[in-house]
Amino acid sequence: MKKKPFQKGTHQLAKTIAGSEGFSLAGGGETIAAINKFINKDEVSYCSTGEELFLNIWKEITPSIEALGG
Repeated sequence: MKKKPFQKGTHQLAKTIAGSEGFSLAGGGETIAAINKFINKDEVSYCSTGEELFLNIWKEITPSIEALGG
């Protein structure tokens, strides 16, 4: 996101997440900065600025997703 050539892709990804009807989970400082720059953070189901916390949450929900066949 910091380099101009990559901003278009980052912007499109943020818009895609915002337009999704599914649960969206975003984490890490740079990811949240990109979300704040390109979309309203309220369009993301859950945002965590702490990368470690985000990864711990992801570890907890991954088995549930796998159990559902995802």
